[in-house]
Amino acid sequence: MSKRKRAAKVLKRRPRNWLGVICILFSLAAIVLTSYETDAEGKVTDPVQIFSAFADTNLGADQVMRMRNSPLPPTAPQGPWRTIVAVTDGDSLRLDDGTTIRLLGVDAPESSNNRKLREDIYKMALPVRESDMVKLGLLAAKFTADLCLGKRCWLEFEKGETDDYGRTIAYVHLEDGRIVNEEVIAAGYGKAYLSYPSKHRKRYVLLQAGASLDRRGLWGGAFLPSDTVAGRN
Repeated sequence: MSKRKRAAKVLKRRPRNWLGVICILFSLAAIVLTSYETDAEGKVTDPVQIFSAFADTNLGADQVMRMRNSPLPPTAPQGPWRTIVAVTDGDSLRLDDGTTIRLLGVDAPESSNNRKLREDIYKMALPVRESDMVKLGLLAAKFTADLCLGKRCWLEFEKGETDDYGRTIAYVHLEDGRIVNEEVIAAGYGKAYLSYPSKHRKRYVLLQAGASLDRRGLWGGAFLPSDTVAGRN
């Protein structure tokens, strides 16, 4: 091939797709799972490895690229103001009118030993103690409680549906403009929940990728200072 043809071929190449590069790097974060830290009974004990398995989206760069661009969230309140009076998990909370909210597009580790926690461990396919998963869940619940407990919020809905536990599925907007759903993922205390369709799926996958690459929150091995979380009940 002549130099002229080679140069022309280079010029025809598509520009580098940085979104694809980010998602590939995010997928490579799962490499940490190839060398488990285990105890005498063969249980995986490293919190980073456990959370990496829990939060793995199993999405390739091509799949992420096929997702529709995520629209920007609204900034003006679209509903009545409510006060957050309790945080029950990293991804669920209760309002002053008694409504229990499940954060749309987010999945955090369970903060108690229940059926969902055991299902998560089964899907992770790792020999993990349920108590170790609960520790991660308590950390996630603590982050969400510190973020929004006692604060006013308004809700944004997509379909106004409830989940299998009767919780209302919504985006939770705080008075300062932050969205609890986004903050939990961006800080590394939850993952993008892809089993339930939402308009911000692509946005949340990228937030998760950034948290993973920067080793924020549970991606960085955050420790649990205590076994209690104020305001959870």
